[in-house]
Amino acid sequence: MNLPPFKLERYFAKYEFNTEFLLCSSDCEAMSIADLLAFEEGAAEKLQNTWLGYTESQGSPALRKEICNIYTTMQPENILVHTGAGEAIYLFMHAMLKDNDHIIVHSPHYQSLSEVAKGIGCQISPWLAREENDWALDLNELRHLMRTTTKAVIINMPNNPTGYLMSRTDFDELNKFVQEKKLLLFSDEVYRESEYDPAIRLPAACDYGEHAVSLGVTSKTYGLAGLRIGWIATKNKKVYENMASLKDYTTICNSAPSELLAEVAMRHRQKLIDRNLGIIKTNLAVVDDFFAAHSSLFTWVRPQAGSMGFPKLLKGDIEKFCDDLVRKAGVLLLPGTMYDDSRNHFRLGLGRKNFPQGIERLNEYLGKKQVHDSPIFCKICNYSYFPSIAGESEHHEKFHESAVKGIQIRISKLDRVIAKNNDYQLIIIDSNSTLPQFNRLNKISKFISASLFRDNFTYHVRLLFPVVPEHKFFLLCTKSRIIGYFDIKFFPKKHR
Repeated sequence: MNLPPFKLERYFAKYEFNTEFLLCSSDCEAMSIADLLAFEEGAAEKLQNTWLGYTESQGSPALRKEICNIYTTMQPENILVHTGAGEAIYLFMHAMLKDNDHIIVHSPHYQSLSEVAKGIGCQISPWLAREENDWALDLNELRHLMRTTTKAVIINMPNNPTGYLMSRTDFDELNKFVQEKKLLLFSDEVYRESEYDPAIRLPAACDYGEHAVSLGVTSKTYGLAGLRIGWIATKNKKVYENMASLKDYTTICNSAPSELLAEVAMRHRQKLIDRNLGIIKTNLAVVDDFFAAHSSLFTWVRPQAGSMGFPKLLKGDIEKFCDDLVRKAGVLLLPGTMYDDSRNHFRLGLGRKNFPQGIERLNEYLGKKQVHDSPIFCKICNYSYFPSIAGESEHHEKFHESAVKGIQIRISKLDRVIAKNNDYQLIIIDSNSTLPQFNRLNKISKFISASLFRDNFTYHVRLLFPVVPEHKFFLLCTKSRIIGYFDIKFFPKKHR
């Protein structure tokens, strides 16, 4: 099996322990062992008397009993404890999938939710959450992604990095669909119990039936990443037994002190939830004000749960912006390219106590940019931009050229594709054909995407036509389909 570098983890390895403000952390504020033990009388003494021998491979009975309280129908024999959530993901993929199996994966997502299966030889179809739909998933699209070789649907709810949470109606329908199609549902629920409104909390997938596997961990909602304790909950005996057998080849069993500390944490998890939700909600108020003050530079869909959101940078290039920010201000943001997102998003972490100070530093950075840089106005583009914003000058130059030349679109070896939305349709036709006239072109700004099947023949297409410079675009074409991430204002071609 050949796995590519884990882009997100390599990015954090470069910056995490030498940067002052981590404004992109995925977990909530941690605490000391002493603070955790203070939740329970006698816990410190139990820890001191913990035997440092091997532990039960499935996880200690006491810990599994406490984990069951997160669910409604689970028993200790349904819980398999792992060393973090990463091990559980890895073992599930190897236990239940094989070469040429097909899986459908909620996207954007944590890289291992697809890459491990891809390394096995599976075919992956992203089930794309779209920003213009508030990051919601379309169940009709799921039906169209199905193949005869489909074995599993992989979801992450609440979602990393968007903070999206599916409605109860849709979640019920999803579980029904998976059961009817005799698939497995792997439900990454590491941010469950961090909903800003407890009334919208979804049931755990494992409580719907044997088709589902729920993934949990102490790291995210509970803020105890250092324990390295994760688990799966499932009534599916085949999944459980296959994963337990493979675990003999990885960690065999878990750390005895970590299991005891996790047991204490699960027994008092509501205290951890309340503490961390308090931090998140305080930080949400701070960032709401920040985005209101910088509405010309950022936009976002406010998350519903979890300790992160996925805002968008409207000007410049996100990778250059993040690099410049960490070097000059000591503030780390995670570019969306770590999630294979090409639309200038970045991950913003909401779970740390020093978040307000980090936002203040970010404000200072943006203020210095504006003080030391006068805007330049381009008459041709009718656009003002700040050259010191990372990537802004290059971005303007590219679209300035397109506005001047008004070059028509030509796509080689591409079949006719029509991508529709409510305001207009984009029509791309065969080789040497050009873009037809649009209807209702004036000041339309919409997102278009077309689902397609991947193959090994990818064409990179150069698009040059009159646009407003601050709107970026990205396009990949395969032999017969188009992937499009469009966020562009189209205008009629100018004849000079």
